[in-house]
Amino acid sequence: QGSGRALGGEALLRFDFAPVNGWLSYTLSRSTRYSPDHGDYLFQYDQTHLLTALVGWEIGGNWRIGSRFRFVTGNPTTPVVSASYDTDTGSYNPVQGALYSSRLDPFIQWDLRLDKRFVFRDWILSFYLDVQNVTNYANSEFVQFAYDYSQSAKITGLPILPLLGLKAEF
Repeated sequence: QGSGRALGGEALLRFDFAPVNGWLSYTLSRSTRYSPDHGDYLFQYDQTHLLTALVGWEIGGNWRIGSRFRFVTGNPTTPVVSASYDTDTGSYNPVQGALYSSRLDPFIQWDLRLDKRFVFRDWILSFYLDVQNVTNYANSEFVQFAYDYSQSAKITGLPILPLLGLKAEF
């Protein structure tokens, strides 16, 4: 009953200046759908701009420190412009705007990681501390409405998240 189209391009710049290496990538894309009921509209997972930067530094003694920054356009949403009260059910029904005509706030995240490797004759043990979302940025995941649609609130994802881990390679 419909069709879709996705267009885009990506640029990637890698660098390796030992002991520092990393990359910078940018993606520009557009993903749309068409249906007889709605005409052309953005796909619900369209992300127009994606920017990722990674850098790592081998600081000696099998220690490595790294960082990642990500910026992504917020996902499209369908706005609620008003609501009507249904006396038969005793509930409010949303009156929606154009399909996927607004967006959530952009997704922004900065992560830091520290790794230590222990190299043995037949295997490697790695210990890491990974701190995700070090700026504690409140990334919007979706919008929740009051029972009568008079107010809305953005529901956010995970806050700052420190992780400790071990990895064994054989």
